[in-house]
Amino acid sequence: MDTQCYTVVGGNKLKGEKMSEYDRLEYIEKQRGTEAAIEFANKTLVIYRKAVLCSRKRGYENPHYASLPEFKRCFIESYLAFKRYKLEHANKGSK
Repeated sequence: MDTQCYTVVGGNKLKGEKMSEYDRLEYIEKQRGTEAAIEFANKTLVIYRKAVLCSRKRGYENPHYASLPEFKRCFIESYLAFKRYKLEHANKGSK
Protein backbone atom coordinates (compact mmCIF):
# COMPACT_ATOMS: atom_id res chain seq x y z
CA MET A 1 0.00 0.00 0.00
CA ASP A 2 1.40 3.38 -0.94
CA THR A 3 0.20 6.88 -1.60
CA GLN A 4 1.79 9.47 -3.83
CA CYS A 5 2.45 11.76 -0.88
CA TYR A 6 5.51 11.42 1.28
CA THR A 7 6.86 12.78 4.50
CA VAL A 8 10.52 13.71 4.79
CA VAL A 9 11.99 12.05 7.86
CA GLY A 10 15.21 13.11 9.55
CA GLY A 11 14.85 16.85 10.07
CA ASN A 12 16.94 17.82 7.05
CA LYS A 13 15.10 17.75 3.73
CA LEU A 14 18.35 17.20 1.85
CA LYS A 15 19.39 14.21 3.94
CA GLY A 16 15.90 13.06 4.93
CA GLU A 17 14.42 9.83 3.73
CA LYS A 18 11.07 9.81 1.94
CA MET A 19 8.43 7.65 3.60
CA SER A 20 4.81 7.08 2.73
CA GLU A 21 2.33 7.51 5.57
CA TYR A 22 1.94 3.74 5.70
CA ASP A 23 5.73 3.38 6.03
CA ARG A 24 5.62 5.85 8.93
CA LEU A 25 2.98 3.76 10.67
CA GLU A 26 4.95 0.55 10.12
CA TYR A 27 8.06 2.25 11.51
CA ILE A 28 6.16 3.36 14.63
CA GLU A 29 4.67 -0.13 14.96
CA LYS A 30 8.17 -1.70 14.90
CA GLN A 31 9.57 0.85 17.36
CA ARG A 32 6.71 1.21 19.84
CA GLY A 33 4.08 -1.39 18.97
CA THR A 34 0.73 -1.55 17.20
CA GLU A 35 -1.17 0.39 19.87
CA ALA A 36 1.24 3.33 19.54
CA ALA A 37 0.89 3.29 15.74
CA ILE A 38 -2.91 3.28 16.00
CA GLU A 39 -2.79 6.11 18.54
CA PHE A 40 -0.52 8.10 16.19
CA ALA A 41 -2.94 7.43 13.32
CA ASN A 42 -5.91 8.61 15.40
CA LYS A 43 -4.19 11.84 16.45
CA THR A 44 -2.92 12.57 12.95
CA LEU A 45 -6.35 11.90 11.43
CA VAL A 46 -7.83 14.66 13.57
CA ILE A 47 -5.00 17.08 12.76
CA TYR A 48 -5.12 16.46 9.01
CA ARG A 49 -8.91 16.68 8.84
CA LYS A 50 -8.97 20.00 10.69
CA ALA A 51 -6.15 21.34 8.52
CA VAL A 52 -7.91 20.48 5.24
CA LEU A 53 -11.19 21.99 6.43
CA CYS A 54 -9.56 25.22 7.63
CA SER A 55 -10.13 27.20 4.42
CA ARG A 56 -11.28 30.64 3.38
CA LYS A 57 -14.43 29.06 1.95
CA ARG A 58 -15.33 27.99 5.47
CA GLY A 59 -14.74 31.47 6.86
CA TYR A 60 -11.19 31.17 8.20
CA GLU A 61 -9.25 34.38 7.79
CA ASN A 62 -5.91 32.53 7.88
CA PRO A 63 -6.45 29.17 6.17
CA HIS A 64 -4.12 26.25 6.75
CA TYR A 65 -1.92 25.46 3.75
CA ALA A 66 -3.40 21.93 3.70
CA SER A 67 -6.66 23.49 2.47
CA LEU A 68 -4.95 24.93 -0.62
CA PRO A 69 -5.54 23.01 -3.88
CA GLU A 70 -1.88 22.15 -4.40
CA PHE A 71 -1.63 20.43 -0.98
CA LYS A 72 -5.16 19.25 -0.31
CA ARG A 73 -4.91 16.01 -2.30
CA CYS A 74 -1.81 14.84 -0.42
CA PHE A 75 -3.38 15.51 2.94
CA ILE A 76 -6.56 13.67 1.97
CA GLU A 77 -4.57 10.71 0.60
CA SER A 78 -2.57 10.61 3.82
CA TYR A 79 -5.79 10.77 5.84
CA LEU A 80 -7.13 7.80 3.88
CA ALA A 81 -3.89 5.85 4.42
CA PHE A 82 -4.31 6.31 8.19
CA LYS A 83 -7.96 5.20 7.98
CA ARG A 84 -6.96 2.09 5.99
CA TYR A 85 -4.26 1.23 8.52
CA LYS A 86 -6.76 1.50 11.37
CA LEU A 87 -9.30 -0.66 9.55
CA GLU A 88 -6.73 -3.31 8.69
CA HIS A 89 -5.57 -3.56 12.28
CA ALA A 90 -9.11 -3.52 13.66
CA ASN A 91 -9.94 -6.46 11.37
CA LYS A 92 -6.83 -8.38 12.48
CA GLY A 93 -7.75 -7.87 16.12
CA SER A 94 -11.32 -9.17 15.67
CA LYS A 95 -10.30 -12.45 13.98
